[in-house]
Amino acid sequence: MRSPGLASDTDVADRILRALRRILRRVSSHSRAIGRATGLTIPQHLCLRALAAHAPGPATAADLGRALQVSAPTTSRLLDRLEDAGMIRRKRDRKDRRRVFLTLTEEGRARIAQSPEPLQEEFVRRLRGRSAARRRELLRALETIVELLEATSMDASPVLTPEVEVRESPPREQRPRRTPPG
Repeated sequence: MRSPGLASDTDVADRILRALRRILRRVSSHSRAIGRATGLTIPQHLCLRALAAHAPGPATAADLGRALQVSAPTTSRLLDRLEDAGMIRRKRDRKDRRRVFLTLTEEGRARIAQSPEPLQEEFVRRLRGRSAARRRELLRALETIVELLEATSMDASPVLTPEVEVRESPPREQRPRRTPPG
């Protein structure tokens, strides 16, 4: 016999699935809004923001990869696409020709200036307003959902984006080889 006020297992499952669907729809909606405002994907947008925030001086691809918590090939594809769009500039280090420094162009700065705040930054700010006990409770619940969905082995950076895999441009062998000026 069910206790009054407690939902059936089916009701609880349906409410959880609806909550997950709302999260997915919010992430997708925000991604589209950023795309409309800037013409960028979420990964491109975050890459430009990370480059703008890098201090002091110009960044390297490794710096951005660490900041975004993405692999070197993913970082390289993002940078190729941003360079092709005229939003970043690559310049080879004169002292160590193996190093390439990245800087924003005026176009890159303009895109950042017109862009809304990334959803994960908004989320983190709001999450910090919860008690530590509530944050741990939320984490445990979400980790349980990840297990139930058999997604524990999936790699994920802390970026809210609807893209299944961050793939910004064709594989390198299909792209013309560029040599950074310098």
